[in-house]
Amino acid sequence: MWIGDELEFVNVESRMDSIDVQANAFRIEDEGGQVPVTEVIYPQDNRVELVLGRGLQGKATVHGAYGMAPATAPADMERFLPMLGFAGVDIACDC
Repeated sequence: MWIGDELEFVNVESRMDSIDVQANAFRIEDEGGQVPVTEVIYPQDNRVELVLGRGLQGKATVHGAYGMAPATAPADMERFLPMLGFAGVDIACDC
């Protein structure tokens, strides 16, 4: 679920994190095109914070670990289960 500039995951037993902290498995698109994700932050709980290179414009969607060769996906580190890939999840914003 998208909340503000973060994704919240359910059924996480410990924390979302990545074995490759430089990896960005997320893509944001809005009415202006692709929105740069400049940083991915793991706050040590069930959330992943995305720092965007610009504000969202109109309708926006988020994709995670999708495509032919996605970057390393974040995982629930307790069970070492990666998040499921997803595409086209609507982002609610006050644009």
